[in-house]
Amino acid sequence: MFEIRSMGCACRHDKSFVFDRPDGYDGYLLLFVKSKAEFVLNGKSVYFEPNTFIIYDRKTPNLYKAFETEYVNDWVQFDTSENLSAVTGVRFDSPVYIGDSVDVSEYFKLLGDCFFRTKNMKTAGYLIKAMLTEVFSGSEDGAEKNIAHYRELIGRPQTEDLFLSRA
Repeated sequence: MFEIRSMGCACRHDKSFVFDRPDGYDGYLLLFVKSKAEFVLNGKSVYFEPNTFIIYDRKTPNLYKAFETEYVNDWVQFDTSENLSAVTGVRFDSPVYIGDSVDVSEYFKLLGDCFFRTKNMKTAGYLIKAMLTEVFSGSEDGAEKNIAHYRELIGRPQTEDLFLSRA
């Protein structure tokens, strides 16, 4: 069972923004960072580029801040009784640069609808699992490229495919 406790989409903070929660959360914190940012992970500063994804495990210290400019992210704080690592292959507390390979913002829009409008946590749980699976599976070995018409199935044709069709 999934429970979204709080969330936000396209949240903007000025360049003095600092988020510091030394004891983390009882549940998980999932962030899609849309601006340059500085995170402290395992006591070391790590600089994120825009379009970086991270999910904090329970009780992991959260310390991150704006870097050079305003800080922008989508975020959701949630909990579940399911084993996320087993179900989705998630790697906690590790940044994943995804660029435009996954439309995470679209997932967040749908999650926002589930949370704010319909209060449908069952559907929200499926969306979170789908998002985590898409972010963490196949990205390292390119396995999804072996699925026929994968890019068309997710509605994102490759640029070179568009140019080839004109020739």
